[in-house]
Amino acid sequence: MKKNIFRRRRVVMATIGSLGDLHPYISLALEMRKRYIEPVIATSNTYRERIESLNIEFREIRPAMPEPETPEYFKMIDGVVDPNRGAEYLFKQILVPAVRDMYADLREAIYGADLLVTHPIVLAGPLVAQKTSIPWVSTELAPASLWSAFDPWVGPFAHDQPDNGARVERLGVARTIPRNSYKAGRVASELKELLGNPSYARTAREVGSRVRAEGGGAMAVDLILDQLNTGHLRSVA
Repeated sequence: MKKNIFRRRRVVMATIGSLGDLHPYISLALEMRKRYIEPVIATSNTYRERIESLNIEFREIRPAMPEPETPEYFKMIDGVVDPNRGAEYLFKQILVPAVRDMYADLREAIYGADLLVTHPIVLAGPLVAQKTSIPWVSTELAPASLWSAFDPWVGPFAHDQPDNGARVERLGVARTIPRNSYKAGRVASELKELLGNPSYARTAREVGSRVRAEGGGAMAVDLILDQLNTGHLRSVA
């Protein structure tokens, strides 16, 4: 008589960046646990406590980031969010010099895993996938801010943030304040408009309701499970 042996799938998700880059992967991890998938989040040590507090397995990948609120931290932030050369600073000063370390950390993190999911700026992702033949997906998950259905203001600094701000403003759920215009008077004026105009809250509730109804996290895990079970998962960039 054959034993029915059930083995949990193990999925490693790797990301580097801000909380906006981390939180979508946390949402996926929480959904995975409902489906008996073992999620692992590999990211900067800065987020260890946040991830482990949710009983999600954490694995550190380099580059090592400065401790928050230190002079080194603020210097890094100033470099990354520079509107003209922020992307150059991010890649040349932080990511590219750490590729070997990132590769070593990520290769260790995927031991026993069935799938690797990486944010595009995890540069070692395609290298690890090629060398180990682990099924791999590179994807940038959408931010989850519209799930909360509130009327925010957005202060874009660099990279994709101005585009994100423009999009939510066009939806009618937010106001944006450019970095160079972030002054007390402007902030007070924008907050007055947000709190005094009920259309922002109403539209935010409507959009938030539609976003939640889509069940993006559950749909993503459905696709992962389907592909893992059929063995037809393809790595995409």
